[in-house]
Amino acid sequence: MSVVKRKELLVAIDGDVFELSKFVSNHPGEGIQDIYLRNYNRKEVSSEYVHYHFDDEPDKWLDAAREKKFDPETGIYYVGPIAGFFKRNIPPYFHFLPDDVYAIEYMKDAPAKSFIVRPSQSAPTTSLSATSKDETGAVHSVRLNRDGSQWSTKSGVSAGSLEELVDKLFVQQSFTAA
Repeated sequence: MSVVKRKELLVAIDGDVFELSKFVSNHPGEGIQDIYLRNYNRKEVSSEYVHYHFDDEPDKWLDAAREKKFDPETGIYYVGPIAGFFKRNIPPYFHFLPDDVYAIEYMKDAPAKSFIVRPSQSAPTTSLSATSKDETGAVHSVRLNRDGSQWSTKSGVSAGSLEELVDKLFVQQSFTAA
């Protein structure tokens, strides 16, 4: 089985991350005043969300996604309450893979010495997971735990931010984002 890699459309709104690629074609305001959701990919958009939405219908859509994790009526996925994990915007190495939550299939086609960071399945409010492919082609996962402002792994690698931890674990080891 091969997972189709699709273009993600991730946005952060009030601390929550949503994936909107299936919603774009149904977005009532798409293209009005030359505003397109894709222009906001991987960004914190809380102020824009408030600025452009004048009734409570969009709030209902997001609430439905939070409740169901995926709202088939709107096509909105709720990724989790993880926007605060990132310094500013959602980094390019972060991926949401609803059909491959452990990224095993995704990494099959990834080059050696590559990695992604993804939502944690076991502790979604306090951690993320990283999946990497080493130089031999073996795929590994590690949980990235957040405790206050500190990030760490079970093996004892720690840093003051997610970005610093990713740098220590992968970038300094010549891994690239998949």
